[in-house]
Amino acid sequence: MAKLVKMEYINDINVYKCELTDEMLALWNEDQDAFWDKYGEEIEEMWEFSHDKVGDPNEEYYLEEE
Repeated sequence: MAKLVKMEYINDINVYKCELTDEMLALWNEDQDAFWDKYGEEIEEMWEFSHDKVGDPNEEYYLEEE
């Protein structure tokens, strides 16, 4: 007998935040590429975990023969 198997993939999403100085914010609003060039390494050390959530699930089906 054949069984239909459903596999569901759910993405866990971790959300991080960091505070920007007025100077950082101004550059972000002006030119995001320049922002990352100037502050990218600094920002990487500033991230603080905020929360996690579940993203949109993807579904996949296949047949399993017994």
